[in-house]
Parts: sequence; structure tokens; C-alpha cells
Amino acid sequence: MAKKPLPIDTGSTPASTPAPQSDVLSILRSATAGMPSLTNPQGGTSAVPAPSVEILPPERQPESVDEYVSTISRLYDEAEKRFVQIGRHLIEAKARLQHGEWSKMVALLPFSHRTATMLMSAARAIANRTIAPERAPRSWANVYLLASMSDEERKLAEERNLIRPDVTRREILAFRRQLTGGDGQGGDAPVTEALDAVAEEIARLLEEKARIEARLAELQGLRVAGAADA
Repeated sequence: MAKKPLPIDTGSTPASTPAPQSDVLSILRSATAGMPSLTNPQGGTSAVPAPSVEILPPERQPESVDEYVSTISRLYDEAEKRFVQIGRHLIEAKARLQHGEWSKMVALLPFSHRTATMLMSAARAIANRTIAPERAPRSWANVYLLASMSDEERKLAEERNLIRPDVTRREILAFRRQLTGGDGQGGDAPVTEALDAVAEEIARLLEEKARIEARLAELQGLRVAGAADA
């Protein structure tokens, strides 16, 4: 099934006077709040946590393979768009906060400093059109992998049609392996392939970790809101 390119907000906010850390934290937390999920397919927040038994409301419950693929793909695309927006907010926060406050702020967020850096790199690559938004990979981790290449490597990747919404991490890593000479022809190929497999797994786990942490933060917010209204 053909997938549409991910629509990405590349707008930017002009630099201004340093903002209070609490204000920037509110922006970043609001970027993860209400993220579409299986328990909340439309996104948004509610004072009452979603039921633990029904995963989706009965009227929206998928019944066929195609319906499940459509629902899950839509939620995945919406989540990826949200993560690029988080990267843009992180960039703005670093520009606006006082020296030393940004690292303190990141320590309070539901993901690691490394993940924040990767998200910023991906968002920056799209904002300055190093990677055209209409051709950006659907996965922010894949955007990061392309953004970390040199200009010449990225141009070659584009010639090989590796800059597209549905490109896979395996394709990008295989391309990088070819660039470093680990194409399966030499004695170092098994080692190179093993290292690439490790790198691929690390990137996958970091992406999944960020997704899980954002979802946990959302659920924690729902629980607090529910307790306040009780």
C-alpha cells in the first residue's frame, strides 16, 4: 500500500529574550501530551484515563488486516510528526534559555540527552532543507542517519533513491556499509555487518525508548489529572 510523505511543520520562532525554563518545559511536555495512541486514537487529553480492557472504542475497532494496517500506519505517521516538532522546540529552547539551563531542562524530560540531540539534528535537517520535507523519511531516526552523512554521501544517497518517506533503516545502513568498503567482498565484511547490525539495533531501541517514554509521560499526566478531579 503506497504511503503518503509525512507532513512536517518546518516553521520556526525568531529568537527572543531568554524564556523561563518552566515555560519551555510546558511547551515540550505539551508536544507529547495527547499523542495519538492505541488507547486514544484521536489524540488529545482527558481527565479520565482510558479503559484498560478495550484497546479501541467499539465503533472504531479494526476487523481486517487492511484496517489494522491503515490504523496503525496513521498513528505511526502522526507520532513521527510529533517527534520532529519536539526536535524543533528543543532547538528553540537551546537558543532562548540561559547558559546551563538547557541541560538542566533536558534532564527533566522523558527522554535522554542523546535522544534530544538526535531529535534536534533531524528537525534541523528538515528545517534548513538539508533533507526536503516532502521527501523526508517517515522515521525521525532515519532522518537523523541521513543528516549525519556528509554532503557528498547524502547526494549519492539521493541518486540511489534512499531519501524517500518509506526508506528503511536497513537500506540506509547497507548504503553506509558500501561507502566504508564493507560490501561483502572483503575479509572485514562479517565484522562490518555485525557492527552495522548493532548500530541498527541501538537506533531502533533509542527510537522505541523515546516513544515509550513519551507515552508514559502522557499516561502519568492523565493519572494526575484524574486524581485532581476525583
